[in-house]
Amino acid sequence: MPASDLGSEGLAMSSYYPSPSGVYTKMLTTSDTFLAKTGGHVGIGTTNPSGVLDVKGTGDVLFNTSGSVGIGTTSPVAALDVTGSVKIGSGGQPCDSTHRGMLESYINAGTSRLRYCDGANWGNLVIAPQIVSQTFTGNTGTVFCPLGTHAISGAWNASDSDDIDGSYPDVDPATGRSGWTVINDLGVLSPWQVYALCL
Repeated sequence: MPASDLGSEGLAMSSYYPSPSGVYTKMLTTSDTFLAKTGGHVGIGTTNPSGVLDVKGTGDVLFNTSGSVGIGTTSPVAALDVTGSVKIGSGGQPCDSTHRGMLESYINAGTSRLRYCDGANWGNLVIAPQIVSQTFTGNTGTVFCPLGTHAISGAWNASDSDDIDGSYPDVDPATGRSGWTVINDLGVLSPWQVYALCL
């Protein structure tokens, strides 16, 4: 006797392609993309990522296991550690409690400036200059500004200003610090001071 119809059954199989693990020259998705979903590392430009997302190229970008982001450095020591210059633009956000601490640049009277949000109002970010000085007894005196500042002018305090032969900006070759040098052509032995205005 002929066999009766048993109905239809389906069998679905999934696999990586090409096997054993997919290696593609280009990947395009039209919806969500999940890479290293179960806690692995994702490397871009590297086959040995040292962070959750490790990007190697003309500039390094690293998200390490502590949650710090390094740009231009693979050893970030802060939440965001940038080795190089940073450009800050204007995002157009309001200044409120949600945006407290935000920085942005803006144009004021044709000049680009930085401002900060205190949680209620925008305020200009002002860097106050500082004065450093040192006492000398010879004919030459040099004062250097702290690292991260630049000498924008200099001055002196001597018993007779006619004794001053000249003054000029200077740089410490050992540390790269900016400073100011004053030359006293008479070589007075009484103490006199050299000042530098640092910004």
